[in-house]
Amino acid sequence: MQQAKADTLRVSIAPSGTLRLDVGQAVTLTANPSGGTGPYTDYQWYVDGGAVSGETGATYYYAPSSSSSVSITVTVTDSSPATSDPSSPIFVITAASPTVSIAPFGPLTLDAGLSMLCTATPSGGTGIIHYHWYIYHWSVGATTFDSDSNTYFFNEAAGSYSVTCTTTDSANPPVSSPSSNSISITVNPSLSAPAVGTSASTINRGQNSMMSATSLSGGTPPYRYQWLSEAPGASSYSAIGGATSSTYIFSTTGATAFGTWRFELQVTDSADTPAIVTSSAATVDLCPIISFATSPTMAGDASGTVLSIDTMPYTYNDLQTLQFSNWKTGSTHAIAATGKVNVIGGAKQYAFHDWTNGNGLVTATGVFTTPNADTTVTVNYTPQYQIVVAPPSNGQITPSSTAFYDAGNTQVFSINAYSGYHISDVIIDGSSAGTNSFYAFNSISTHHTISAAFAPDSPSQTPTPQPTPSPSPTPSTTPSPTATPTPTTSSQPTTTPKPIPTPTSPSTAIPTQTPTTTPITTPAQTSLVDLTTTPPASKPPQTSSSTQTAAPIKTPRPQTDPSTSGILTGELAGMLAFIVAILVIAVLVFKKGKR
Repeated sequence: MQQAKADTLRVSIAPSGTLRLDVGQAVTLTANPSGGTGPYTDYQWYVDGGAVSGETGATYYYAPSSSSSVSITVTVTDSSPATSDPSSPIFVITAASPTVSIAPFGPLTLDAGLSMLCTATPSGGTGIIHYHWYIYHWSVGATTFDSDSNTYFFNEAAGSYSVTCTTTDSANPPVSSPSSNSISITVNPSLSAPAVGTSASTINRGQNSMMSATSLSGGTPPYRYQWLSEAPGASSYSAIGGATSSTYIFSTTGATAFGTWRFELQVTDSADTPAIVTSSAATVDLCPIISFATSPTMAGDASGTVLSIDTMPYTYNDLQTLQFSNWKTGSTHAIAATGKVNVIGGAKQYAFHDWTNGNGLVTATGVFTTPNADTTVTVNYTPQYQIVVAPPSNGQITPSSTAFYDAGNTQVFSINAYSGYHISDVIIDGSSAGTNSFYAFNSISTHHTISAAFAPDSPSQTPTPQPTPSPSPTPSTTPSPTATPTPTTSSQPTTTPKPIPTPTSPSTAIPTQTPTTTPITTPAQTSLVDLTTTPPASKPPQTSSSTQTAAPIKTPRPQTDPSTSGILTGELAGMLAFIVAILVIAVLVFKKGKR
């Protein structure tokens, strides 16, 4: 009988595929034969193609002693006897046993609220490594955080801690590493930002202000300091060179910019993860010096308020030293100059004129804007003197009211008599100044008074028609105080001779010779009285000397002739009026020269 042909002898290994081991681990491999002719009598295990001595059984216990990567095969021999081809290989990867270390190395300090990055560095192990972080608080106990990350952000409240880590690999079975090194971490209270104080919040050029840190607490001392400044108009802070202590002196010069300076203090502590805090800003205003003064023309006789600043009144004496050193640039202030400043006694005053350096800074509504420069603002006043006008009777003085006039100016007054009156005197500061119809106060430098007296015109000063005199011989040129006029019979109307009145004036007096004839008032005589301002004929003629400084001027009176009295009367009237006018003018000129 023919024997059946056997299947091809084969063998495989279990487990198959790729195996991962850590040093110290082992794996048992099993050969699974098929086909051929049983029973199977012999096996041979091979590592990387080399027969493993003594390994002739159906199983192979593989225990690598070091890291390696090998392939393992096996053959089988049946009872025919026949030997199979090598099995498909399996691969065994052996890694070192897993370990792990963590950084940074302690001991460390940290401020509460800050984080510290801890990093694990694994070694050995097989496949994917898993991490186990342990945070141990000495008063609370351990807390475990599992993750697939080799980093951990430590962020805990104030206290003392230790941090460790272990790993687990993907070996079959998985292997865990021993615990890592421990990080000792001390967490301090958080660093608080300091407050900054200044010795002076407003200063002027050439002055200083010292800044110092207060209320600094928490964190990890010692501290490092850095002062920062922001100049007026700047948009950011910059470090001040060399300003690295807890105090800083802000020193100014004539070139330091006016305005608001801001300062901050940056503090860094000594924690392993340093904390940096910055103070709130401290401000120092570098203010210009704003001085107020009056013009040199205002003297110390000014009485009362000269200038009001922010509703506060200031007198002339105040303005001798008035300064404001704490006005911030750009700040506004209400300023008002007194329109009229009185003087003790009332005969003088000061009138506001304008500003020096205030124009453009003082608005029309009295608002002063502080500039960014030292400035002296002068309020200019013009001295004014009072001229008192005494209201006259029977005439007027123009201007007619008592008023104040600018010093140095000239003021002209006109004096006019009402109808029927004439100027009898103009009185300036209590003294007669003549009878001019105008008076000028030149270059006014003190107060004055002006008044005028007016006298009524004589009725004879009104012109009336005169009769036509009869022709007569030329009168004798030799005066005769005893001549007696004799009426002349003529076909023409007869004029009666009259006495010639005595002319008078403010500066002259003319002596009188009385004729022996009986006085008869005629139209010609009336005209003569008017022109020479002689008292009415009913009063006896006056013979007196002038009270002025000019010497009396004597004018001989010609003797009248009865036959020519009418003609002589008219001629003498005109002549005497002319002489009197000349004399009056001469006396006035003489008096003015004497003054």
